[in-house]
Amino acid sequence: MTLHGPEPRHYAERRAAVRAALKGAVLFLPETPEVVYANDVHYAYRPDSNVRYLSGFEEPCALLLGNHGGEHDGFTLCVRPRDEKSETWTGRRAGLEGAREQYGADHAVALDDA
Repeated sequence: MTLHGPEPRHYAERRAAVRAALKGAVLFLPETPEVVYANDVHYAYRPDSNVRYLSGFEEPCALLLGNHGGEHDGFTLCVRPRDEKSETWTGRRAGLEGAREQYGADHAVALDDA
């Protein structure tokens, strides 16, 4: 696991503090989109500060949902699933398993299904 920044437990502590403050509300944080410079050339990607602060997740096209109570209690990361073809060109993705194992998401959902 290669996370940049604090240890995974620090992200979990941050999420726990936010969950406690939610008090029945839902937190919805969309990730910043990729920006294309020309045809297939992309600008350097900068992840959303709030998503990175709470999870360490730095991939584009993701959503972070927080919920306190109910069926989906905890944090859900909606991410792009692993795709060997695309990863050849854009780099390895965490996918659903990585969202849970590497980034500590309580639930992981494919962005296509979100």
